Amino acid sequence: MTPVGRRMISRLVLLGLASVAASRDSAAQSPEVGFRPTRVTGYLGAGNAYGGVGGAIEAYVVAGRLSVFAAAGYFPTLDECSGHARPAFGVRAYGRARAASPYGELFLGVVRQTCIFGGEGARGLDRDYGLGVSVGYRLWRSRHLVLHGSIGLGWAPDLAIVRPLVAAGVGYRFP
Repeated sequence: MTPVGRRMISRLVLLGLASVAASRDSAAQSPEVGFRPTRVTGYLGAGNAYGGVGGAIEAYVVAGRLSVFAAAGYFPTLDECSGHARPAFGVRAYGRARAASPYGELFLGVVRQTCIFGGEGARGLDRDYGLGVSVGYRLWRSRHLVLHGSIGLGWAPDLAIVRPLVAAGVGYRFP
């Protein structure tokens, strides 16, 4: 990995850790007025954190502050290889639990997908899983509708490559 890639990953990790620390501090000070924590949010979206185009379930470990998520999606390809379903798993730490809040995200998912060609065309698909670090923003549009988006970097350790990551989705907060 290049020195620039290492610096970018370390800065995103520090930003994610700072978000966790800030959310713990603000949670200890006082609960938000009018904020009703939810237990689960379901999302539909696209990006690396969704495994392509797919869905995710997010369960809150600390009400409105810390969550874990699992996603499954289909990642279509434009070459001779067919797309495949792929999973992603992760943890999110949120800032202030209001109608809009920033978050840091750490997840495991597919960072790169390549088509393997042989003598007679496409022979298979090679998926490189790795660690992703992202920062994002969540916006609650109503009692139940949630919008979010994130950008970050993914690292596939077996290839020592760093790739950009993006995700965007719309969700439903279950009471």
